[in-house]
Amino acid sequence: MKRILSIVLSIIVLLGVFSVITYADNTPVGYKEFVFNAVYNMESNINLKKYNVKLDDVNNYLDFLYQQYPEFYYLHGINGGSQTTDGKVITLNIAYDRSLEQMLEERKFMEEETDKVINKIDDGWTQTQKALYVHDWLVVNYMYDYRLFEGLGSENHDILGFLRDKIGVCQSYAYTYMYILHRLGMNAYYVISDTDCHAWNVVEIDGKWYHVDTTYDDPILGHEYRYDYVGEVDHSKFLLSDSEIIADGYHDDFSIPKVEGIVCEKYSGNDFFKTATTSVYNIGEYWYYIDNSKNAGGLMRTKDFKNTERIKEIGYFYSGYNAYGWVRQDGAIYNRYFAGLYEYNGHLFFNDEENIYVYDTHHDELKTLPIDRPNGKIYYGLNMDGKDITYLASENSLWDGVIEGTYTLGVEILHLYTEWEVIKQPTQTEDGEKVKYCYFCGEIVERQSIPSLSAVVFGDANGDGKVDTTDLASLKLFLANIDKNIDAGGDLNSDGKVDTVDLAELKLKLAGIK
Repeated sequence: MKRILSIVLSIIVLLGVFSVITYADNTPVGYKEFVFNAVYNMESNINLKKYNVKLDDVNNYLDFLYQQYPEFYYLHGINGGSQTTDGKVITLNIAYDRSLEQMLEERKFMEEETDKVINKIDDGWTQTQKALYVHDWLVVNYMYDYRLFEGLGSENHDILGFLRDKIGVCQSYAYTYMYILHRLGMNAYYVISDTDCHAWNVVEIDGKWYHVDTTYDDPILGHEYRYDYVGEVDHSKFLLSDSEIIADGYHDDFSIPKVEGIVCEKYSGNDFFKTATTSVYNIGEYWYYIDNSKNAGGLMRTKDFKNTERIKEIGYFYSGYNAYGWVRQDGAIYNRYFAGLYEYNGHLFFNDEENIYVYDTHHDELKTLPIDRPNGKIYYGLNMDGKDITYLASENSLWDGVIEGTYTLGVEILHLYTEWEVIKQPTQTEDGEKVKYCYFCGEIVERQSIPSLSAVVFGDANGDGKVDTTDLASLKLFLANIDKNIDAGGDLNSDGKVDTVDLAELKLKLAGIK
């Protein structure tokens, strides 16, 4: 059972230290923001005189910060100050459980570790997409702390240990997920169930609240091989209503410490991601994932999580399970996938039972990596760290005879292309040139001439010598990856690439504006 370590903030109010002072009453507002900033900046002595606030109110707010802002794990309470005769706080001494130097070092570490996901998130994404991406990153890169099952008492319950060791219990998952969302400017709270000894989060998306349990979406085995389904990510506990989260019997009698009035609704947006069995990755205008549901069955891509396209079928569809699954060496079928999906420089690496593949999203090409699969075994998942692939293989299951293999990508396997880069701009009399490099070796792997300006009819995307609405249609088909042929005239702004900026330019040109 997944459990939490019960932590209660002990607010140390040393009444004997408080001096009593009388001053004229006034009622400014905003003390919470002031206290929040003080705790964030690790200030020990603050002046609250102008806020006309009682000590009990400050106590309650500090307790809220400790419970619901895991980034303030160092907050220890109140250690003296001064107040008026009617109990209003003038000065306050805030206590921390470690030195300023240590707190700053730990904050730097936490920010650097979580920057690994934050730096990959586009500001233009929706809140749902941001919450999904962080959920998947957390699940695929971190593991449930199996030491809890062994009764060692050394399992991680906090953020620091979780980020350092890449392993922790439900409290660690919930705290870390909430911390990253806070850094993204999103609202999230910590939820506990004493009945089930478990913790998770509620997240606000577009003004509505939903449950998210990253711990239960990280599948575990509970045997000697690290207790983790490598590369797999469930989404069955992502964006659930109150009634949905309690339906499984493992999220009963929950509460949100120091927070009241939150009701979680049923998610009503496009949600094909809920049947994804791996991380969901964004590359360009598409989101990619592996899905084993009846209407999917392989590597999928979508622009809106409503309309999907299958790139490669994976596994075997078994009508008894109404889903795709893994075919074992002995012919038995699991009603699940054992596949990991990882992105590296715009390329997706994943496995089925017999091979490990790379899908080049830039060129819409699928290749099989020349990795020698262990004799008599099939793949049961993979992990990836940069160029290094780690895979699992076994004859029939992850419960028995599992071996771990590694492989490092190199130039002898394949080139991973960059996007086009213009190395010579065209002039009126001379052609220009654009190239694609290899991420690995740096050599030029593809060249393309850019016609001289005198030879180009700008806006003539289909190359018929005139500019009209058919060029607009050709450009749209090209940008949608339906038609890969485009004439040089499609590059209206002469930047060496054809993109949505050129589409806007062409619309203006056809409208007679430019």
